[in-house]
Amino acid sequence: MDRIAVAASHRARKLGGLLYADLFAFARERGFDSVAAEFYIEPFNEASSRFHARHGFAEVGTQWVADGKKRVSLQIAPVTTQ
Repeated sequence: MDRIAVAASHRARKLGGLLYADLFAFARERGFDSVAAEFYIEPFNEASSRFHARHGFAEVGTQWVADGKKRVSLQIAPVTTQ
């Protein structure tokens, strides 16, 4: 998963969680054992960090992007956690 976005007017309605639940169900039905995602750590996206931790993601690496201006945390979550 590279990115999801929820409009500010629709946040706190658990829409991101519903999207991820669907993603994990899709992966489980097809026999995948993990899902990958990323979020910015430079600049730090605290909300995304908390969101991914709640969904069982853990960092497996980092990568500089945007011509070295931003860094992302590369995350993996086991499908069985959902």
